[in-house]
Amino acid sequence: MRKGFYFLRHGQTDHNAKGILAGAETDVPLNQVGIQQAQKVKTVIHQLPIEMVCYSPLIRAKQTMKIVAADLDLHYIQVQELKECETAVWLKMNRRGEHLESELVQTFFNQVKYGLSQVLSFGKSILVVSHGGVHWALCHLLGIQDHDYMIENCNLVHFQPVGHT
Repeated sequence: MRKGFYFLRHGQTDHNAKGILAGAETDVPLNQVGIQQAQKVKTVIHQLPIEMVCYSPLIRAKQTMKIVAADLDLHYIQVQELKECETAVWLKMNRRGEHLESELVQTFFNQVKYGLSQVLSFGKSILVVSHGGVHWALCHLLGIQDHDYMIENCNLVHFQPVGHT
């Protein structure tokens, strides 16, 4: 049985606010706006049938996870492969697929694919708290053509399988 999952990009950081790319090598915390964004989406998340939260090891994702999942009796698992890509990969991201064969991009896709396989292996209704680059990779890996691959901070997405297995 194929399962869907929920995806939440972390809240805003000072880097996001200034338009500075923050890859995996830049571990920056949420700013006040990011904290408020997470508090706002928390009410929506508390209404969802979530059984487990898997999150990136980077501080901005951890902080977001702690805010949105506060007061929920869930399992929390840090998944290394859900961390953001390096800035060099970010610079190659685009919808047209011009750089998808790049070794850097393929390595990142493999990282995210492995992380997703870990997440889905738990067989539960899961919330993934991660990054914009991971969302981009998921859209590509899942063959999603009609979804905006660039999402705002604290944007919640439901990835749901369609069709036959």
